[in-house]
Amino acid sequence: LVEQCAKEICNACLEWGFFYIENHGISQELLGSFRSDMDTFFHLPGQVLDSIRRTEKNSRGYFDDELTKNKLDWKRCFDVGAQNGSLDNKGMDGWNQWPSEEQHITFETTIRTYFRQMEGLSAVLLRAICQSLDFKPDTLQKHFDGNHTSYLRLNYYPKCPDPSSTLAVHHHTDAGALTILYQDENVTSLQVHKNSQWHFIPPRKGTFVVNIGDMIQV
Repeated sequence: LVEQCAKEICNACLEWGFFYIENHGISQELLGSFRSDMDTFFHLPGQVLDSIRRTEKNSRGYFDDELTKNKLDWKRCFDVGAQNGSLDNKGMDGWNQWPSEEQHITFETTIRTYFRQMEGLSAVLLRAICQSLDFKPDTLQKHFDGNHTSYLRLNYYPKCPDPSSTLAVHHHTDAGALTILYQDENVTSLQVHKNSQWHFIPPRKGTFVVNIGDMIQV
């Protein structure tokens, strides 16, 4: 069973660079809290969001002005990141900003919990990818333990008055090792480029989409 799973992961990474995972161990309770808190966060008053807006000196926080391939994306985002594996450390790219408990009582706790769950799941996936390449499972993990700079991004896509004029996120590759994407079950928007065509990757209930980033591809 392990060998078959490793083979399927290897084929998916070679052919697509993307694959679905289910039975991942992340509770529906946490996912429900995450979705709910993310939605209420992006509907906080503008002055609250502006108070934790990212700046030239701090790349973490709220923003709605990101360019991808020099084109403005139609999205609103919130980033938190780790330095040496901790969300509490200040890094070269800045420090994490949070709404106060008075502004959103559960947001910080939920996001921290979700981040740690994704950190653990990423380690499992990294081991699986190593096994799919006939490496020892911990071949890559030792380079991430206690010193990674992973980040969590929340994306919110407001209704666009002219969808033909822009994209929520323009075409790109992810620079890191792995991305674990939790899709909105009601919206099909993710596309993958393969064989000179764009293919929709529809959401599947109870799954995450995993894609390998530039670090793994190299």
